[in-house]
Amino acid sequence: MHKTDFTLITYDGLPYLDPDDRLLQNCLEKMGYSCRAAVWNDPDFEWEKAGVCVLRSTWDYHLQLDEFLNWLDRVSSISPVVNSAEIVKWNYHKRYLRELEKAGLPIVPTEFVERGANFKLSSLLEKDWNEVVIKPAVGLATHGIGQFNLKGGFVQAATDHMKDLLRETDVLIQPFLPSVKTSGERALVFIDNEYSHTVTKTAFQPLAEAGRAGEQPSTVNNDELKLAEKAIKVVKKKVKEDALYARVDVVRNAADKPCIMELELIEPSLFFAMKPQASVKLAEALARFKN
Repeated sequence: MHKTDFTLITYDGLPYLDPDDRLLQNCLEKMGYSCRAAVWNDPDFEWEKAGVCVLRSTWDYHLQLDEFLNWLDRVSSISPVVNSAEIVKWNYHKRYLRELEKAGLPIVPTEFVERGANFKLSSLLEKDWNEVVIKPAVGLATHGIGQFNLKGGFVQAATDHMKDLLRETDVLIQPFLPSVKTSGERALVFIDNEYSHTVTKTAFQPLAEAGRAGEQPSTVNNDELKLAEKAIKVVKKKVKEDALYARVDVVRNAADKPCIMELELIEPSLFFAMKPQASVKLAEALARFKN
């Protein structure tokens, strides 16, 4: 196998890439670079010939986390990886939300429960968290997420769900914010450290190819953009590196103020089809990175 300029990394559920990432591949090839797709845990792939490895749709890493992190370390030792292993390791566990909060950024209020801990969900009623979302601290899309009305008598069901998750991972508990279903979750995409575009996502969006789960292009609100830009700056401060791509997912709280739900730096959909120029910009950034 000849050495390639760029390899876009995916998982075996999308061996030929997400349609969005095929746009990126096309851009790189039009610029004269060789570019191919590879499944991250393909045992036969020759990673020393991969060129620059771009993490894109590795959408099962959370199910094989130790294997994925070991693979990342091995590949990073022989080929450049974007976003870097350091960024991935900072971002894969949602404890990064604590760091954003400590930096003064508003996040969705979050109760962090460590694996194996005994936590009483009924205590959240004292905070007026009448309806909650319980999710694994390592995960993506809707994997392991449950929504429960504690005031409506579903404390036991919520507790059972939480305990199931805590056998395997740390857990996050957050109040359900109605804006998720009204104004929607807002995904702000950044390419090469600059804001690119915004997409409104549907509530509890399932894992699906970009653009096929109800997302819609949207205009950005100024307060959301300012918050997202601050989050990107925190990444640089914490990791001492720039992320060539990032997505900041924002929702509005009861006071109609934006707060961060997630900061996606590993394998987020970037919705290139909704702004094709963004794929060109990332291709140009990758070319500079390579050279």
